[in-house]
Amino acid sequence: MKEAEADAIVCGSGLSALTLACLLAHRGRKVLLLSREGEEGDPPVHCAGGFTFDTRPSLWLGGDPARPHPALAELGLAASFRPLDPGLQVVLPRHRISFYRQEVRWRQELEREFPQGQGELRSLFQVMEELGRTLGPPLENELAGRVRNLRSWWADRRSLPFRLRDLLREGKPSLSRRLQGLRDVPSRQLVESLLWGLGGAGGRGVDFSAAYAAILLRALRQPIYALAGGAKALYQALLSAFLGCGGKVLGFADPLLPLREGEVIRGLIDAEGREFRASTLFADPELYLSCRPWPGEKEGPPKGGRWPIRRLLTLFLGVDEEVLPQEMGENVLLLPEAEGRGERWPIWISLSPRDEEGRAPQGKRALTALRLLPERLDQDGGEPELEEEVSSLLRDLQGFLPFLPGGIRYQEARQTRHFSLLDPVRGWGLKMGIAPSTQIGYLGGRRFRVCPGLYLLGEFPLYGFGSRSALDTGYHWANLHAPSPGARIDGRQACRKRFWW
Repeated sequence: MKEAEADAIVCGSGLSALTLACLLAHRGRKVLLLSREGEEGDPPVHCAGGFTFDTRPSLWLGGDPARPHPALAELGLAASFRPLDPGLQVVLPRHRISFYRQEVRWRQELEREFPQGQGELRSLFQVMEELGRTLGPPLENELAGRVRNLRSWWADRRSLPFRLRDLLREGKPSLSRRLQGLRDVPSRQLVESLLWGLGGAGGRGVDFSAAYAAILLRALRQPIYALAGGAKALYQALLSAFLGCGGKVLGFADPLLPLREGEVIRGLIDAEGREFRASTLFADPELYLSCRPWPGEKEGPPKGGRWPIRRLLTLFLGVDEEVLPQEMGENVLLLPEAEGRGERWPIWISLSPRDEEGRAPQGKRALTALRLLPERLDQDGGEPELEEEVSSLLRDLQGFLPFLPGGIRYQEARQTRHFSLLDPVRGWGLKMGIAPSTQIGYLGGRRFRVCPGLYLLGEFPLYGFGSRSALDTGYHWANLHAPSPGARIDGRQACRKRFWW
């Protein structure tokens, strides 16, 4: 599908982007999805610099990296994926770093931004490569092996950090010393930026999972920050806390995760060191959209399958299985009532039409009971214009913005109330939004509202629309971030100015 044929264009294929795309597609709109990944879709494992960076516990769950295609097929949504390059730009107080899928360009960008630290950069690159070669095979056996006995693994989970430490010591003594020496890297921001780069796409090599990053940061005596939105931030923070590396959550930027003060999620603290409290349970859709029926206590998930969401919640959030509702089905996640509120938050109810006995029909599934958000979002009744329809959805979302710890700032927060449906941490600005001072973007003769994106530590640039030829190739993207609120943005003019990526 060409962009001229699309009623709406959504950047990203994560939870929020899929939500917006599905809501629009459910109402008869033709939706085009654009993805920044080197592979099609949004796999949980990202590659860069010859390493694979896993932001979710797929290594422990025994499942292969999921893609959104099965979910989209079940939703009846025909989607086209096009890569963005670079898909991310980190804006630090004194630095601005773009990350490309090509390893060479990624390294060149870091060397350009940190000319005074090229020696440390080369040393850090060498350590990462050596760390991957040394720990790759044994860690694959430790983490990527399929879990055969859930209770045995759970009982033995506390020893994992010590096994990782032993593997590090047994690999090469010099490697441990070199890691310790890297704690004098001139800029802490550099280390954080390198970890951002590991989340890029491109390259092949051994697994460089979150466990590797935990070891590296621990050697650098730096805490691990959850530099990802939504469920990925939760998983990364859980992993860092699990490894005893002082994990911190700077914030969640996903409005689909309506966090409220309430029960404590163990191991999570916000940017100010306070316990992170929430009354909701949530997970990434790729871990439960493709769930298969649980085969039994004595077996792990089927090959290529997933642990059911009930097991995932009990495994990683420490939730007592008895408190979970019993009516959870194969693709159903109903949240327990919030204490003292009597609320129920249906994040995702079955994607399949079911008969009165709860059985799903055979054959192609249809989207008949999609409730990604509270039910009132689907009670608008009419069929408004696309711009008004999206604005209405976003206005309703304002009441469900997550609790934001001290690390998140809204861009121009004093003048406007900007928020994003897409993944702001990766640089996807909201292409269709609502704010008092709305920026305007153009694509193929269409007029779009554009809201600035969010960034956990500061301002985040908006990766906007380019010209039609730029969209056709998928590789040339213009940065359409307006210098002032309300400024008009013309993608064609921006592309003529050679803001190529």
